[in-house]
Amino acid sequence: MFYKVPLKNDIEKIVIDAKSYEFLNQGYYKTIKILENLRSHSKGYPVYQKQVGKNKYETIYLHKLLATKFIKKPEDYNKNWVVRFIDNNVKNLRLSNLEWISRSMLRRLDKSTNSSTGFRGVSKDGNRYRAVIYIKDRRTPFVIGRFDTPEEAYAAYRAKSKEIFGI
Repeated sequence: MFYKVPLKNDIEKIVIDAKSYEFLNQGYYKTIKILENLRSHSKGYPVYQKQVGKNKYETIYLHKLLATKFIKKPEDYNKNWVVRFIDNNVKNLRLSNLEWISRSMLRRLDKSTNSSTGFRGVSKDGNRYRAVIYIKDRRTPFVIGRFDTPEEAYAAYRAKSKEIFGI
């Protein structure tokens, strides 16, 4: 079972499961009426903001709160781990859609890029496209190869990424 919860400044609603809904309707979170005062952050994340001083606010990111409470952190967890939305929908806060992931892994899975080719790890090299992957322990980039199309180069990049990093 899941619940659709409205946001104060957005027409879209967030989706949370019953376990999360019950947790947010108890104790401290019930007293601050977190479910009734959720807002959409500029990047779409559901947040609760509480004024704690003249110009100071406490911000609670709902996905981080739920992941911290219900999702087991990996053994090698450190400050560089973040909560990932598996389906990339920041309004879907079901526990099955949240996972802890390192920033580097998140970066590898991210489809957005500032590359002129539109693909991560692919750059234009004359009339061809070069696929390059960066490995943390090496100080120089690892050139996978040169390809006729950016799609071929990206396919090679993804294959090498899967081989090296498992994703």
